[in-house]
Amino acid sequence: MLLSTKRHKPCLPPSFLSRTHPLQALDEAVEKRVSLVCAPAGYGKTTLLVDWLEQRRRKAPWLTLEASENEPLAFWFGICSALGQLD
Repeated sequence: MLLSTKRHKPCLPPSFLSRTHPLQALDEAVEKRVSLVCAPAGYGKTTLLVDWLEQRRRKAPWLTLEASENEPLAFWFGICSALGQLD
């Protein structure tokens, strides 16, 4: 069973300051088949993606996995569940 909270994107913090350049880079990445957002822990990857989705009014499946869920069955179950949440 997958907790429903794992399928919801987090809220932006109240003091969040949006960054134009990274948002533009994501706009350009949409034209690609696959894009990877890569940075060390704590650098704002999740916040950037949430900001981009909200500013562009885009819908996207969201899935948060823990290290303990590092197995193919849990991953694909989560992906299918997240995709099922889209309208």
